[in-house]
Order: sequence, then structure tokens, then C-alpha cells
Amino acid sequence: MFSGIYWGIGSRTSNEDSLALEQVSTDKGTAALAVVCDGIGTLEHGEIVSGYVTEMCVKWFYRVGVFMSGASASRIRRSISKCVYDCHTELKKRAAGSDIVWGCTFTLICIWNGRFVCAHLGDSSAMILTDRGVRHITQLHRNERGQLTRCVGSMGYYKPEFSFGRLKKKQGILVASDGFTEKLTDTEISGMLAIHSEISDEMIEKRLVKIGAETERRGGGDNRSAVCIFRR
Repeated sequence: MFSGIYWGIGSRTSNEDSLALEQVSTDKGTAALAVVCDGIGTLEHGEIVSGYVTEMCVKWFYRVGVFMSGASASRIRRSISKCVYDCHTELKKRAAGSDIVWGCTFTLICIWNGRFVCAHLGDSSAMILTDRGVRHITQLHRNERGQLTRCVGSMGYYKPEFSFGRLKKKQGILVASDGFTEKLTDTEISGMLAIHSEISDEMIEKRLVKIGAETERRGGGDNRSAVCIFRR
């Protein structure tokens, strides 16, 4: 697999987004993890919350996720849901003890030799990239006023929204915070990330930088984070 990341502060004084990109070769093939967590800017210590949830997802990947290539969908759901529940419970406990309110969005992709699972809470996005355009595999958890309705660490506990599928050769997955995609259409994102004959990690990262720069040029001031993976 080829992959790249983008992490930008925008016009904010700090970056409350956290991300992870992990890839491991096993005797059953390659396993990869992509995570984007976005700290809720209207609450406190967004960078701490997003960093904590991201770290816990990476630990889940190396302890459990790497070995789940042949697991049933229900077993994968239970495993990831437990990780999210444990994060949510710990964050709520620490917040209560410190008299603070905090939370973050959560979008995770795990890929095993093309098979993938997406787990999601919040208003970041995950989408499949093909030569015909993009296909969203997450919903925006916002109400009619644009307010976040699901996250980790704040509100009540919500089970993640799940989707499963297969990533074909030369197809990709983009996981991005809302600040990365907010000023661009799906068609523009597809065009900027279009992969033809040649592909490399460096090429992917250059194209992510291009998208970040265009978002900024159009007035996007939010933190911007993205992880992109293409299957060989």
C-alpha cells in the first residue's frame, strides 16, 4: 500500500486534531490503520482528548486489530466498540474529577489485504477514491443547526457507525477532518487525488498539501488533518 498524511494548524493558535497512520506486514498479508480525531474547539483541551483517543486506537491496532484479518464483522464491531467505550468512560471520569468538559470526533479505518472496516463518530469524513470519483462511507453527525451530535468523551456514549467493504487495487481511502475538506467539492477532491499510472508515498503527500493549500486559499481557517491510503 502507498500512503501519506497531512496535518496543518490553519489560522488557529493550536492544532486540536490528532492522526495516526500505521502499517504492518504479517504472515497473512499487510494490515494498515488510519485514524483522525478532531478535538471539539468549543470545549476544553481538544488536543489532549484527540491525542488520547488516537493513542488508544493505535494500541488497539497492535494488540488486537492486526490479528483480525479473518474475524467476523460482528467480532470486529465488538472489539472497536469496546475500545471507544473504554476511551469515552475514561475521559468522562477524568473530566468529572477535574470539573472540565471535553470531547473529540473519531474516524478509524483498518485494512487487511483490501478488506476494510470504518468506525466513525462526528463530522470528519472517510471516502473511497476511485477513477470515477469519491464515495462517502461516513455520515456527518450534525443536527439542522450544524451542531455536533455524536463524539467521544462528551455527551452520552454512542456506538460507532460502522461500514465494511473491500478496497480494490488502485483504489484509495481518504480520512479527513472537516477543516480539510470544508471548502472543496467531492469532484475537486477526486481530481486533486486522482492516481493514474504511477503512485508513491511522496506523490500522495504532495497532493494532500495541495488540497490543504487550496482550502486555506479559499478562507478555511480550521485545523486540517488527513490520512490517505492507496492499495497497490
